[in-house]
Amino acid sequence: MIDFGRKIKKMQGKGTEADLNRLRKGRAPWGSIILIYGVAALIGAGAFFGYRCYYESQNDGFLAGTAVDGCDVSGKTIGEAVKLIEDKYADSEIVVTENGEVDLKGDLAFYGYTMDGKALEERLQQDFAASKNDMQSVFLSLLGYYDHQIDVELSFDEKTFKKNVNSASLKVARFPSEDAYLYCDEKTRTIEVRPEVQGNEIDDKILQEYISGCLAETLKKAVGQPAEAAGAELHTSYEFPAESCVKPKIYQDDEGLLTKREALNTYSGAEVTYVFGEEEMKLDLFALSELMDINGKTAELSDEKIRDFVSRLEEKYDTRYIDRTFHTSYDEDIVIEAKYNDYGYTILGEDEAEQLREDIESRKPVKREPIYIETN
Repeated sequence: MIDFGRKIKKMQGKGTEADLNRLRKGRAPWGSIILIYGVAALIGAGAFFGYRCYYESQNDGFLAGTAVDGCDVSGKTIGEAVKLIEDKYADSEIVVTENGEVDLKGDLAFYGYTMDGKALEERLQQDFAASKNDMQSVFLSLLGYYDHQIDVELSFDEKTFKKNVNSASLKVARFPSEDAYLYCDEKTRTIEVRPEVQGNEIDDKILQEYISGCLAETLKKAVGQPAEAAGAELHTSYEFPAESCVKPKIYQDDEGLLTKREALNTYSGAEVTYVFGEEEMKLDLFALSELMDINGKTAELSDEKIRDFVSRLEEKYDTRYIDRTFHTSYDEDIVIEAKYNDYGYTILGEDEAEQLREDIESRKPVKREPIYIETN
């Protein structure tokens, strides 16, 4: 290659001006070729991108970089995008367990949450049209810089939720809580405390608030996630809120119970069994406590309550001087008036009340007949 620059320098001061101009013009063809190719390349690239932009704005697929609720829908049609989101939430199972047993189970629709496909389609159509008509968005999508997220919302039907989420719908059998209470131990003949029982009955409103919170937590984790990641979150379980069940009102450490137990046990060992022919009536210490006045840790026998109790015995078991009815072999009833009925038993009230007091104060088991005026 001829080095025109070097020749020019050598000829400076020696050659004519015409010679110099002729040598300088020797560069012009190469520069023109480069310029022509450069312009052609730019025109080709512009035409290519122009075509791509036009194609992307006219086809029926979402722009690259578009996501609906965290799911990539690049190139997908509106119908395909709708189905993708519907399937995402349809594939769900929320379980409530109680002590290892299934209490409640269902998909999101069971709990009142559904995806309105028609509303979603309308929303996507609007967004689709807006993005396709925005040449800047189209151009960025071709360059890989387009990032567009479309949020969605689930519909919630409160009636469906309340219909399916209530105490009656729970699979594990319900049983009520029981208060702690006093009872008489048959072996020791002392008053003891029967502990409370925690049941599993729960108010519908409390149950619904708990399940609603669980669902909100689940959806918070699933919404905006790709289908695969959301699927793991939408298949989950929660433990039944035992701590929210109806609680006993009286517990075994209740001060009132313990104080009463101490008072009654001042007569520990007492037990009275009445014998009425073949019938027996057993009064353990707890039953006998009805005949006492209790003040703090002190229990005292009440003469008035003992007399009332004996009076009830008389009303039930006295058989003399009351109307009595007999059924004959002729299938007839014969009534003997009280004034003619001097056969049977009559409890001697005052004597029986006094004896009953002595029996209780003995603090021992006693078995006997009541004190009668006479026996026929």
